[in-house]
Amino acid sequence: MLKLLAERASDPVGTGGLSGLQERQINDILARPYGMLVISGPTGCRTTQAHRALGMVERHFERRLGRRPAVVAFGNPAEMPENSLVVSSGTATDQASHDATAQARNALRRPNIVAFGDIGGDPAMADLAFWAAATCHQVIVTIGVNGAFDTLGRFLDHRIPPEMVFDTRMVSGIVCQRLVSVTCPHCALPRHEAKQRGLLEPDLIRDVERIDDRRAKDVRVWRPEGCDACKGRGYQGRDIVAEIVPVDLTLMSELRSGRQAGARDRWLSELNGFTMLEHAVAKMFTGRFDPSTIEDRVGDLSGFNPSRVGTVGTAKGRRPPRLELLGKPRRTDYPWSSGSGPHCCSEAARILLAGGRDQL
Repeated sequence: MLKLLAERASDPVGTGGLSGLQERQINDILARPYGMLVISGPTGCRTTQAHRALGMVERHFERRLGRRPAVVAFGNPAEMPENSLVVSSGTATDQASHDATAQARNALRRPNIVAFGDIGGDPAMADLAFWAAATCHQVIVTIGVNGAFDTLGRFLDHRIPPEMVFDTRMVSGIVCQRLVSVTCPHCALPRHEAKQRGLLEPDLIRDVERIDDRRAKDVRVWRPEGCDACKGRGYQGRDIVAEIVPVDLTLMSELRSGRQAGARDRWLSELNGFTMLEHAVAKMFTGRFDPSTIEDRVGDLSGFNPSRVGTVGTAKGRRPPRLELLGKPRRTDYPWSSGSGPHCCSEAARILLAGGRDQL
């Protein structure tokens, strides 16, 4: 199925609850003229951010070249309601997927930017996404995983070659996010009143006070009966908690060597990273999230490290380079590289589309 959609995203990336540091990190990732941004998380938590990211990539392209980019989107269903050609893919085992791959070979000849819907259950689309990243395109993909550092393992499960998965010229950044219900500001209860009404478990109260006793007074708790402003729900809308990993050479080398814990520690200490749980705790102390909601949607507060309070939005380490390639391009980097830069991968594309991943 092919259809042309004319709508274009107008919201800039970062207007959906990200911190200022996260906005800058995503902006740096999307400013690169090539590579793949992976947006991950549960179902229902990825598409809006992918739309915003696509809008930002288009703006960067227009500033560089003074014209609108050509955009093609793939998915089942295609999730990118932008000014783009949309290809609906079907599943990995049916005839629709085979037809979509044939369409893709033609559709990818001209676009500057390629966007993919959820590729987690479709190895053919995962192949196609990496082919697009290897052949001069900026790529945005969505995939369902629990955390940012679980993302690359999903690509390996689809038998994408490690040489591609852990190459900073292919994958330029990872965003993992969840949506959490926002406590209604009109009827939320102060912590002491919620404690008196028995709306918080004693263990949860102790966890909040252990994390930051001074700011525990700012925590607001969901009121079960709600109010007129929230129509009796106790919540008003949802907000993002996210972890963003702008990859670099050292981080990818550690991940490829199986040292995920070391890579994660370096991300937290040197690359200004913070987890979704840390992001959620920061918003809890502003009154936006109920502690119980955080435990239901994000993670257990009992294991939270109090020393990490205040890290969200701060830049204590070095800022990673805007462009950092996996070493100097050379002919032996890949069997298909001609040595002229990160985009010389037409042979890789030919092999991937022919289904010959074992040849790589």
